[in-house]
Amino acid sequence: MKSILSSLPRSPAQVAERVRSLKSSPAVQATFWVILGSGGYQVIRLFGNLILTRLLFPEIFGIMAIVTAVLVGLGQLSDVGLREGVVNSDRINDPQFMRTAWTLQICRTAVIAILAAIIAFPLANFYDEAVLAPVLMVIACGTFITGFKSIAVLAYDKRLDLKAQMLVDLGVQVAGLVVVIVCAWWWKSIWALVVGHVFASVLDVILSYVLFKGHHSKFAWDKKAVKTLTSFGKWILISSTISYITVQGDRLILGSFLTMGELGIYSVAATWAAIVALLSVNFSTRILHPYFKQVIDDTNSDHSKIKRVRNMLNAAYMVVCVVVALIGDKIIQGFYDDRYLDGGWMLQILALGQVGRALTGTLMPFMLACGDSFSQMKFSAVSAVILIASILLGGWMAGAPGVIVALAFASIASHPVMVAYASKHGYHCTIADFSLITFAAIICFVGWWLTDAPILGVLAELI
Repeated sequence: MKSILSSLPRSPAQVAERVRSLKSSPAVQATFWVILGSGGYQVIRLFGNLILTRLLFPEIFGIMAIVTAVLVGLGQLSDVGLREGVVNSDRINDPQFMRTAWTLQICRTAVIAILAAIIAFPLANFYDEAVLAPVLMVIACGTFITGFKSIAVLAYDKRLDLKAQMLVDLGVQVAGLVVVIVCAWWWKSIWALVVGHVFASVLDVILSYVLFKGHHSKFAWDKKAVKTLTSFGKWILISSTISYITVQGDRLILGSFLTMGELGIYSVAATWAAIVALLSVNFSTRILHPYFKQVIDDTNSDHSKIKRVRNMLNAAYMVVCVVVALIGDKIIQGFYDDRYLDGGWMLQILALGQVGRALTGTLMPFMLACGDSFSQMKFSAVSAVILIASILLGGWMAGAPGVIVALAFASIASHPVMVAYASKHGYHCTIADFSLITFAAIICFVGWWLTDAPILGVLAELI
């Protein structure tokens, strides 16, 4: 205690000096921009969702949920860990290395577009939605366009220089949303979402060359660079492929249980529930991975700083998840019309499940910072097994409601696996993490009982 007190600033001059040092810290500056960017992204995303649900039918959101799930899956199948490879490399100032990374980036998005075109019509036949095929192919073209984005963006990420990237992301999102809203008001069609996606993709690529320096945007193929990037990412590729089931597989599976309209309602609830998870993933990717890497390199694997950062973030994530879980039904009732009321109980249980995903999201970058992408792959495999088993059991017991409850359960049930892998690297967080999960569950169930929340009726039917 004395050592802690002695480290605190004692005079106004010392306080001012401490504030100046914090302001000049790359990690602090990057944290500010990630919070601003992620927070702004969520606000814009929810604002757009509220407007578009009044302009378009629920069925349209169901179809887009399928399209998004497919494209994310194809992206996971082609994920060679390019960003992680650049962040962990010391060759970001080597033009040949960066040009090779840019070439790999284009190859990856080309693979996504080709695979999307191949499966488009079979997928449309499976879900009996003819419009799904052309929509998927056009949006995949937009994804291919993003492959030409300047590779300099990844170098900025490694240096924790995120101001430009966050501003670009927000600007592109706002511009794309404006295009979508105008087209939706005019057409009342799913093609409004498609046009907005392609427009945003083109704008994102253009701004990456206007606002970032050191493009290295020439085709190159350095075998050593390819080996460096793909050797680090080989387990990430397998991990991403498997984790796709746990992140986006719900839309594809629920599509066989629900109508497109009901799936659209679920997508609205999932959008709200994913607020914390998306913030956790964005923060982990942009900040925690490079920051944890620096801490481990500088302190000879002293994990005290990492524990403080994780505990603080996990507590904040838990609070937000619990609040959304408690008032989820009121959120849907207040912001949406009667067509979306069933999304209330869905949001409540999904938000509680996000506690597990958020905790895992802050632990995953520690594993990557230790260079252990193999454990990440094993975790994804175990998580997929837990999810599939939970979904099958939930679907057998209660159909679609059972599947949705199973999704929330699986997010929490898989977290102990990541905790076990982290302990092998000397990082122990069992008590801290599961205290938060238990506390969150108790508050939610007591709050639901006191307010007679609709989720209790659904859970009672399952039992």
